[in-house]
Amino acid sequence: MKVEVEDYLADMKDHNYAMKINYFGSVEETKQVTASQNDFRLRTSVLEISGPEMTVAVGERFKVKASFKNPLDIPLQNCEFSFEAAGNLKPVTISTDTIGPGEMGEAEMEITAKRAGDCVVISSFECEEMGDIQGHHTYKVKKE
Repeated sequence: MKVEVEDYLADMKDHNYAMKINYFGSVEETKQVTASQNDFRLRTSVLEISGPEMTVAVGERFKVKASFKNPLDIPLQNCEFSFEAAGNLKPVTISTDTIGPGEMGEAEMEITAKRAGDCVVISSFECEEMGDIQGHHTYKVKKE
């Protein structure tokens, strides 16, 4: 039995990219019946986060960019990138255009470093066809 992506894609987002396959069969000669079950969780793509590789100072503004390549053969609709950095950036959502098959989608955010220490920028990507695509990057923030 061949299963095409179109057969399950619409339901995958709602089920956290998990699927269960049940097998049933019988042996004609022995009249025995068998059943088995397998659970699978598909890995989602990774959201790439880029920005300064160096240390930034408190009060300094720096840009981070989240990028994502559409792995599907269909366009992604109603795309949104979200950014958050505890103590440095309240949650922000940026809507983007449709991302075509195999195309890159990206969003950029400017952050002002507000306190010294590690600044962990967390970003996520959501669209109608996919969800729960996440990435993060840690920057060092030094006192002025």
